[in-house]
Amino acid sequence: VLRVPGEDYTGMQKSCLMWVPVEGGVTELLLDAAINPGSVSWRSDGKSFYYLAKDTLSKNTRLYTMDIDTREIKSLTNADLNVKKYSVSPDGKTIALVIADGKTDQEKADEKMRKDWIVLGENPKFDRLYTIDAVNPKTKKKLFETNLHVTDFIWSIDNTVVIFKAADQTTVDATMMYESIYRIDVNSPFPQKICETAGKLGNMAISPDGRE
Repeated sequence: VLRVPGEDYTGMQKSCLMWVPVEGGVTELLLDAAINPGSVSWRSDGKSFYYLAKDTLSKNTRLYTMDIDTREIKSLTNADLNVKKYSVSPDGKTIALVIADGKTDQEKADEKMRKDWIVLGENPKFDRLYTIDAVNPKTKKKLFETNLHVTDFIWSIDNTVVIFKAADQTTVDATMMYESIYRIDVNSPFPQKICETAGKLGNMAISPDGRE
């Protein structure tokens, strides 16, 4: 991923995706700065990769794949979903995603009537955990209904559990200072708090044997 100067009115830097053979050679442009790809990761087949990019119409971030040989691009999420993060299970069969709450029908109607003001603390929008099938991603599954604002997560090595950091509020103070670490079995709708924590949380990692 190469950062280049932006050419739109914002002037902000954009990303483009290049690739080069491991043994060296000429770099080739796969995705230009107009697409501005991010969070690039290889698929297990080694013939395609995942990336995030904004939808030009909805302005939501979507998850895409690109085939290296054919350059075919496919979207794995709908335009009405705003994907914040994603991670593929170790076996490559399931993708976990953090997706932001969308606007309700009432909020969309109010927006058209220019009643789109925001009152701090009212109708908070949570970033929630979902899963989709890596091969057939048409149906997404919300892992739990509890109001938890998810900021980061990792898969267990056996593909059955997601460990995640979350706060029970969406404010900056809550997500910076009052997060806890939870676990959720992908086949259970009930997240479990692993431990109480105090202060800012950093990176998480699971031991190779999956016990800690």
